[in-house]
Amino acid sequence: MKKQKIAFICHDNTFTSQIAEAITKIKYPKAFQAYSAGIHPGEKIDLEATKVMKELFNYDLASKHKPMAIADLRPVDIVITFNVHPDKIDVKHKHHENWDIGLPKTFDKDNVIKRTNMILSHITLLKESLEKTSS
Repeated sequence: MKKQKIAFICHDNTFTSQIAEAITKIKYPKAFQAYSAGIHPGEKIDLEATKVMKELFNYDLASKHKPMAIADLRPVDIVITFNVHPDKIDVKHKHHENWDIGLPKTFDKDNVIKRTNMILSHITLLKESLEKTSS
């Protein structure tokens, strides 16, 4: 499978899309070149997301990532959105999926871990699906 450029997009690019980008870089660096962005980028990465990524993957999210606007993205192969209307995606892409994993009720550790595992599961399924179609 050719390495795919993938962009994860959410509202403020401080939580869900940042976790997705990081997990993709950690777990599947040979399959994907990952990016993330937001419609209205926040100022900094969510503290609880940073703590969970450090605990689960020994990955320092806060020092390696910063919120970015969709306008700053270059064309990609795949766009994954989280609670973003397709009309808001202003980046050239070949394939789009919306991963409806809901909005977190709270950002406590248990919910962040649950959300992180859901994202990992979706990324793994996407990778497996792409491998099947390319073989």
